[in-house]
Amino acid sequence: MRAVLPDVRSAPGRPGAGDGLFGAALRRPKKGEDIMQGELRGLVAVVLGVTYAFANSALGNADLVIASTDVTVAQNQQNNTTTVTVVVHNRGDAACGPFDLRVGVSGTNTSAWGDHRIIGIAAGAATTRVVTVDGLSWKCGWASADVRNEINENNESNNSYSQNKIWIVIPSGRTIEDMIGVVNPQLTPELVILETVAPPGWDIRLDPQYAVIDPGQTLPVRVTYTAPPESYRHQPIVLTALFADGSPGAWTWDVHAFSLPQALDTVVCETLGGGDKDHPPVYWYDVTPAEAGRCDFHVKVFDAHPANYTDPTLPAPTWRFAVHQVGTDWYASWWDPQCENAIFDTFRFQFRNPHESAWSHWTTTIGADSDPFAQVVDTSAAHDLQSDGGGFRVHVPGACTGREKISRSACELRQGANRLVVKLVRGVPGDFYRIDAGDGFENEGILNARGKATAKFNGLPSGNGEVQAMWGCGKEESAAFTCP
Repeated sequence: MRAVLPDVRSAPGRPGAGDGLFGAALRRPKKGEDIMQGELRGLVAVVLGVTYAFANSALGNADLVIASTDVTVAQNQQNNTTTVTVVVHNRGDAACGPFDLRVGVSGTNTSAWGDHRIIGIAAGAATTRVVTVDGLSWKCGWASADVRNEINENNESNNSYSQNKIWIVIPSGRTIEDMIGVVNPQLTPELVILETVAPPGWDIRLDPQYAVIDPGQTLPVRVTYTAPPESYRHQPIVLTALFADGSPGAWTWDVHAFSLPQALDTVVCETLGGGDKDHPPVYWYDVTPAEAGRCDFHVKVFDAHPANYTDPTLPAPTWRFAVHQVGTDWYASWWDPQCENAIFDTFRFQFRNPHESAWSHWTTTIGADSDPFAQVVDTSAAHDLQSDGGGFRVHVPGACTGREKISRSACELRQGANRLVVKLVRGVPGDFYRIDAGDGFENEGILNARGKATAKFNGLPSGNGEVQAMWGCGKEESAAFTCP
């Protein structure tokens, strides 16, 4: 059995100042102080020590394990859903009895999940479960076994795993901010401590750095990245949320960071080409390398059906084209596997797609493969001061139906938490949409074949609010809501 965390709950980011863990008071760190030095690290060490002392005292136990390759996340743009598949192993030396497996997704402020009752797993065996939830904007897919702590295990710290892959591109010396959400999948309050490992020269700030999270709640954490003044290509950064009592383990975010010296290439998208705009179905980018050659070009897209992309142009027969998933995003990629025929002059990368345009950021690389973040040379992020379309983002045409509207924005109490349901209707099928309910509650995707979309937001605070909807064709609308 694992050690039980004493009740030190408080508001997120504001640990209680009372008795704290084992009679020691928790306090907010001073500016610039490493909270993992001194008293808090000592407290965590004590709790972890107690946890493992309990866990290792028993022999012949089960050991439920969810490893890095056991959680996969897939999105269905057509149905506006996200599916998480998890494999749970019993790597102990005894069979285990029944337990609950929780599988879910998280955004910045909210999470959604489903529970499976597992009847048992023999020693050395495994079982697979799947959960599908509404929405496409989730940043994290995760799974946690034995959330009720019913199984006596050899190791309680490997019961969970999350799939989080974040890509950021930032000019040298610049600062950007992002948000992540840390969910507590357990049935008791959990103290979580956030840490980061970054290459020399990078400054990564997390706010808050630690907090007690109530059961089933999601803690929003602001991450501030400052790149070094020198130019570095791919730099791995790891963010870790460690549960202080050792169970269920830790959430990790693998951040693929790219620091670039300046905008190098010239990329002009179809909107600046002059003449009639033949979209849909034709979309193109004119790419002009600034120096040397380019072996690859990649565009982030929102239509997740590769069969909808046809007639791509290729610089030479050695080049390849594919629409593929990268993390939770989709990219259209052109690449030359051996870099035999790199482009040195302007080339028009083009494809056909039957839907209205919702194509987004781009990268030029020399990785000679389909990875849009392998050996990046230039990216749309380095052109962020240019006007839309000036080598930055494909224009979204104004082909609205004129009848787009928010048909519903209702918030009600469901299973102890507020749920806001927003429905969009009468749009152009296949059009891109984004819904913003404030405080980090966002959802985006593609309208279905009937021009509709539904978004659900869990965990909204009580009170009045306003939801804003934006359609890719240019229409915007807002609607009020009240949560009990």
